[in-house]
Amino acid sequence: MFPLGCKGAYNMGLGGGSISMSEESSEDIFLKRLVEYMNKRYEEKGETGCFFKKYSATTHPVRTPDGKKRNLRWEVAGGGRKVPEIREYSDGEVFVIFNFIDVDILDDGLLEAIGKMLMKTIRGYWDMDPDERFALVDKEYEDVLRKLPDRSSWDELKQKYMGIISWLEYCDEIAREASEKTGIETVHLIFTEGRYTTFYSHFNSSGMSCDEVMERIERALDAIDIASSRVDLYPSLRTKSSRNASITSTSFASVRAI
Repeated sequence: MFPLGCKGAYNMGLGGGSISMSEESSEDIFLKRLVEYMNKRYEEKGETGCFFKKYSATTHPVRTPDGKKRNLRWEVAGGGRKVPEIREYSDGEVFVIFNFIDVDILDDGLLEAIGKMLMKTIRGYWDMDPDERFALVDKEYEDVLRKLPDRSSWDELKQKYMGIISWLEYCDEIAREASEKTGIETVHLIFTEGRYTTFYSHFNSSGMSCDEVMERIERALDAIDIASSRVDLYPSLRTKSSRNASITSTSFASVRAI
């Protein structure tokens, strides 16, 4: 059952009225109202079109952002690049997640920085065969990406790649700021392979009423919105069009990757 403990008549408290549970399952009613709320919340940003999808728990085991493997029950997604996605798992854990952000989003990106570093450190770099140069860049790029999720490696990486580490430190800081302003823990996550970063918050809905779950989701959205809005303020980000292209939907096609 979701929300766990959600029984009887239900008033969402977000513009909806009391709803009888006799005609439709509480889960479907909850999800429809959540979709309605999400579309209304983000319509001023021109981001609408949210919808929900339910999964068979036996066929959708996925790894959640906190590193645990869970069975996915449903998600609300599809609202646009700036709209967080909401997912609930079979153990009652609810995640509110911002879309993937390409870690290499800066004007002077990681590939450019690697090229400059190799030019300085390898004598005759430009005399090498182009395929050999590309192979060196690719190897260094993959090595750096693998190290990025380990924050203990940042001091070493910063000596060569100050730009990307400063960017990730900034994301850590705005996650802390969102947590402090809302009282909701907001996590800045760098994925294991290092290619993407995001913000998320989560809670367990066990024993909570529908109203309590909606209130908690709303507060989590407040926190994620604070963090994601600060992303655009970082001075070295690329132009708006390329920045938007670097924010990728976490929706159904990629859900197993999380």
